[in-house]
Amino acid sequence: MASLEQFEELKSLILGVDKKVTFFSEQLTKVERNLTSMIHEVKADANVLNVKFETSQKEIKTLRHVFTELERGVKGMDLQLQELENEKLFKQKIDLQQQIDELKEKAILLKKHDRKYNILIYGIDDSNPKENVYATT
Repeated sequence: MASLEQFEELKSLILGVDKKVTFFSEQLTKVERNLTSMIHEVKADANVLNVKFETSQKEIKTLRHVFTELERGVKGMDLQLQELENEKLFKQKIDLQQQIDELKEKAILLKKHDRKYNILIYGIDDSNPKENVYATT
């Protein structure tokens, strides 16, 4: 059988290994706690980021909707502006046409007035170029 010295030596070896295993186990427990804490922090951060991402997506959808509505409004206003411009141009065309017609009538009246006192003379022979038929005596 083993002697008492060998038994004591074996016992001290086992106690030394037990201390090292206990120390190693404590270190592993600390690492596990730290990792668990870090994992929880990462999960919490991921949840926060997920909420922020969803909020951003909602805001983007809202902005797209607002942009679409604004675009429709601008198109509608553009069409209204074009209609107003066309209407105004049509009215100006009518006014200008009326002014042209009035000016033509005035020109005709002025020509008539200018010729009002003219006399037409028939029967004067104007075949002789030496004779002045336009002179009056």
